[in-house]
Amino acid sequence: MKREKLTDLAINQSGFIFDPATGYSYNANETAVLIIDQLIEGKEVEQIVEQLIIEFEVAKDEALSDVEYFLRVLENYNLVERTNAY
Repeated sequence: MKREKLTDLAINQSGFIFDPATGYSYNANETAVLIIDQLIEGKEVEQIVEQLIIEFEVAKDEALSDVEYFLRVLENYNLVERTNAY
């Protein structure tokens, strides 16, 4: 997964995200911010899912669904590029 563009984002913990390359800004919830932070740290999908389970006390299928959905959002904004889907 290519995620280099994520490291250029300015992100605060309240969910405001600014992309200096495009000038676009986004609002994200706590789950999305955690996912982005984990991606920036180089974590894989499975590790992010486990972190969501621990952090938010959700079922594995719900955590996986959230991660997959948000990865598609990031792909649509050209912030990540996956070579294969989970």
